[in-house]
Amino acid sequence: MKRTLLLVMALVVGATSANAQKFISIGQNADRAVKQSVNLDQTKVLNNTSKSNTKSAAVTVDFNVPTEYACKALTGHTAGPKGTFARFDTITNPVSYFQTNYPKLYQWLYLGTRGFYYFNRLVGDGIGNGFAMVAPRDQFALDGNINNKIFNTAVELTVPATTTGWNVVDVEFNQYTQRFNSDKYFVDWSTSPTFATYDSIEFNVKGIEMNSNEDATGSKRVTLPTTTSIGQTALYVRLRYSHYGGTTAQPAGYFWIVDSITISNGPAVRLDVKAANHGYNAYHVVPLNLPLDTLLFFTTVDNTGGDTLTNVYAQERMHSIDDITVTPYTYTYIKENRNNALWSPFFGDRDTIYPMGEKTLPTNAKNVLLSAGSSPLYNNGNTGYHMISSGVQYSHNSVPGISAIDTMFYEVSAVEPLHAPYNSYRWAADYNMLFEGVSASYGLIQENGTNYITDDCPSKFSAGFEVCTRFMPAYDTASFGWYFKGIEVVPAVDSCQAGVRIQGSLKKIDWVNFPGWDNALTTVATSNVYTVSNSDLNNGLFTDATTSSERTRTFNTIFLPLTDDSLTIAPNNWYYACYKLLDDGMFIVGSDSRDRAYTFAPDDDYSCVVNTPGLSNYSYGDFFGSWLSNNSTPMVRAFVSQRASSINDIPTSVFNVRAYPNPAQNETNIEYTLNNNGNVVITVADIMGREVIRMNQGNQSANSTKNVTINTSNLSNGTYFYTINVNGVKQTNKLVINK
Repeated sequence: MKRTLLLVMALVVGATSANAQKFISIGQNADRAVKQSVNLDQTKVLNNTSKSNTKSAAVTVDFNVPTEYACKALTGHTAGPKGTFARFDTITNPVSYFQTNYPKLYQWLYLGTRGFYYFNRLVGDGIGNGFAMVAPRDQFALDGNINNKIFNTAVELTVPATTTGWNVVDVEFNQYTQRFNSDKYFVDWSTSPTFATYDSIEFNVKGIEMNSNEDATGSKRVTLPTTTSIGQTALYVRLRYSHYGGTTAQPAGYFWIVDSITISNGPAVRLDVKAANHGYNAYHVVPLNLPLDTLLFFTTVDNTGGDTLTNVYAQERMHSIDDITVTPYTYTYIKENRNNALWSPFFGDRDTIYPMGEKTLPTNAKNVLLSAGSSPLYNNGNTGYHMISSGVQYSHNSVPGISAIDTMFYEVSAVEPLHAPYNSYRWAADYNMLFEGVSASYGLIQENGTNYITDDCPSKFSAGFEVCTRFMPAYDTASFGWYFKGIEVVPAVDSCQAGVRIQGSLKKIDWVNFPGWDNALTTVATSNVYTVSNSDLNNGLFTDATTSSERTRTFNTIFLPLTDDSLTIAPNNWYYACYKLLDDGMFIVGSDSRDRAYTFAPDDDYSCVVNTPGLSNYSYGDFFGSWLSNNSTPMVRAFVSQRASSINDIPTSVFNVRAYPNPAQNETNIEYTLNNNGNVVITVADIMGREVIRMNQGNQSANSTKNVTINTSNLSNGTYFYTINVNGVKQTNKLVINK
């Protein structure tokens, strides 16, 4: 009889999987500040890199010995040859072979221009002597873009492992796959070489380990339940790909490439973090003293060791970073959340604590949901950088241990000089860093009359394309006294052109007077129409041809003041900061990168809204996030203030102010026109507000254009602010130095 262990996702509103990152260290005492050292640039690790290099494998298959494996179709399989596992290498199957026989895969992996570069990078450089692959996307194309096949194909290891005396059985392999919707990935094991009966466990699970259209690369480990896998004189293992019940208009899946399969004895003590995320109210730039809604931390864990673990609970510690300019960073412990909060009522007090208590996890315990939080991001009057360290604590034979998950940091923002006249603070969900080749291009695409969610929407440069990012104040009256002032957008690198018109808007969902999903978002304020100029753009920021993964915190932004900028930030609303493209043309904002940043990935169902011209299901667009996309956050921000006075009421003595070139290298020109006669002083300040250049221009007459050249050769790369002061009335703009 076939026995299948299906991994079941714990459905939690607003909480879905995100990428795991490395935990560095924790404070040692909850009641006193403890400084510790950490280098956040060394904390990032990717998913699926859990291969144990210290173990001796009982069985190893590298696909270079034909007698060690068999690729085959199983019962019910009707898919053609491309839907069946087969063995390939890079000698007998050169790039031209894939161009002819697997054109979709050839195009997907850029084999025409990069050869086997991505194969080697993502699967490992051992593919040359052989690897196994199944390509349902190519089979779908071969069948005329109709899915009428059943996929049930496997790679069977013909050499068994003897698992007598083992703790647990680890099956490890290198893979590159991009899961779709209904494709299934299994490890089967049996004491029968023909798999007459077998046990099975699913991995790469949608909603737990991966999301739709999300890649899994590198090494993967699946630990088998001990009840039927250890103590066997001959244990046979296979990897199986299956698909059933999908729609005819969608492919069964994309592809799955597998190499270097091993079977090993695992340790007695091991706790695996299968999924972890910060949900509901996660930001990377937090306005000073703005009350925020609850930050929740969820994690799904497995006990994959051979022994029972006790006193298991989720833990989250908050720290302040003492000096961001010095590495490795030192930080000070602030507080810990470890109350394992459950989700509170949807329309209620989200700061209520619901203790779950500590758990005991026997071996084979899988998909155990832990949580911690029930408090907002730490924000008590201290600007600067803060850090969150997340992990799961446990005990084994009364000895404490920790399974590390995340180390992330966020910034509590001060008023920058550009916004000093109206005392406005930046509020951003993105990581506040521009990445090469990364942009917020989410949307819908239509194939054969069906709309599909994609991370690269072809309508992103069409008039009407709109992107919104969500912002949530606290659910209590402390939020009163704050006002929205404007929308800030960050042009994506090398993806925009001057002359395109955009417009900012502020929308909201009012949960007290909820109008229903068809009219969920109401526009409450807009900006004036803005024409993008060359000085606004971030083209040419990255110049290193040897790397495709450059990043920077030095970039241009566009501020779009709201015409009604005295809007109170009220509780019980979800706000969305948006920009809309008004013309056909190239303009798109940047996005943080889950693969390259220490990101919260605020990835519940309502973190992003995209309106795709002609395709969106609702007038306001479609919700993105969670399993719907890769959860990267668009660089669309809000500016807020406790000052109710309008931006438009701020007096000005100058107009048509610009700096060119901007970004600048060794010099820039400041061009301006005066409204009134007066004494003019030009200053340049760094991002901390420290003055670095002062030029007294003396008395100047109105209604004539002036041009001043400023030597910037002695300034370091970074963001600066130049101010023109006319008889005490100031106007400030941003200047970027990028040599």
